[in-house]
Amino acid sequence: MEILVWACAGLSVLCGAGAALCQNLGRWLEKFICKTSASVLFCMTAVLALGQSGDWRTACPIFAALVLGLVGDICLACPRLMGRGGAPQQIWLAFGLVCFGLGHLVYTGMFLARADWALWPLLAAPVLPVVLWLLIRLGFCRPEPAAIAVGTYLYAAVVGVMAGGAALCVLCGEGPDLWLAAALLFVVSDSTLTRDTFPVGRWKVDPFLPFIVLVCYFLAQNLFALSILG
Repeated sequence: MEILVWACAGLSVLCGAGAALCQNLGRWLEKFICKTSASVLFCMTAVLALGQSGDWRTACPIFAALVLGLVGDICLACPRLMGRGGAPQQIWLAFGLVCFGLGHLVYTGMFLARADWALWPLLAAPVLPVVLWLLIRLGFCRPEPAAIAVGTYLYAAVVGVMAGGAALCVLCGEGPDLWLAAALLFVVSDSTLTRDTFPVGRWKVDPFLPFIVLVCYFLAQNLFALSILG
């Protein structure tokens, strides 16, 4: 039943909000459980939606991107769980950025295949400076080491192209409106994440930031999963 698909998506977003609350309380294990559950649930949403629609063409790239998001979420949670005895935080962050970046590239490939127009990245290019400006304006502040800073800017470029591609695809009538809404939510989430992650102590100063980051992120992923319904 279609209602199960929507219920699964809603539960995923609620778990994401629970993860934000646990982050504010400094309860890292509980945050990991809530966030991982939310990621597993958006994968389940995609599977349930596929069962309803049978649209493999849409479901395959979306499910691949969702799984990459699940792996990326686990990578970002590992440093807190393992403590100082584990791998350096920068390594986990790098793996997380790679997973999320690959997920956005999968979405971008899906938009490109639908739009069937190889020149659309040129129209997406104006989005890049907007995203970079958001990163700086919202509190980006010299993360260390320098490689992380470079990786963050590259990741921002990928998100910008993905958002521009979604806009072009939807405006050309080649994709559902949910794709554009999801892409814009990713821009909001990732832009807020830079302000929240790199400046020291921002969690205590701005306790609402994790809710913006995680709720927008899980809304975006679930909107992509729900788009499989057609």
